[in-house]
Amino acid sequence: MMQLFVLILVMLCSISAFAEENPLDKITSLTCEFPITSVNDWKEETPAPVIKKDQKLVFQLDSIDVAKSTAKIVGKGKAQDIKVITTPESLHFLEEMPSGILNLTTVFNAPTKDGRFKAVHSRHVKIGDPLPSQAYGFCK
Repeated sequence: MMQLFVLILVMLCSISAFAEENPLDKITSLTCEFPITSVNDWKEETPAPVIKKDQKLVFQLDSIDVAKSTAKIVGKGKAQDIKVITTPESLHFLEEMPSGILNLTTVFNAPTKDGRFKAVHSRHVKIGDPLPSQAYGFCK
């Protein structure tokens, strides 16, 4: 009987450890900046990524509602509805463009000393040849 009690107690503790909330779940707005980008030039049969350090991609993630899985991405004065997917370690923002292009921004629960969160923005573009890119930066 005691073994069963201990087993149930261990299981309950394990479940509560996995159920911890992601602090990002409470955020309703983020400003994201990505100063470094990797762009793949796929003109040949072999991928050829090029690192660009001179780009400064900036946009807002606004009206974030984790419970409804919704948000808005705001850039260059335009706002678009996007989907939000939450995990224990990150928030993912999926933007579906009318042309079929997908953009994915992941904000990691990995804050820096100054309170920014590490983030990655991926663009899945095909204009002739595939032209994917991935930007690295921070959201706050």
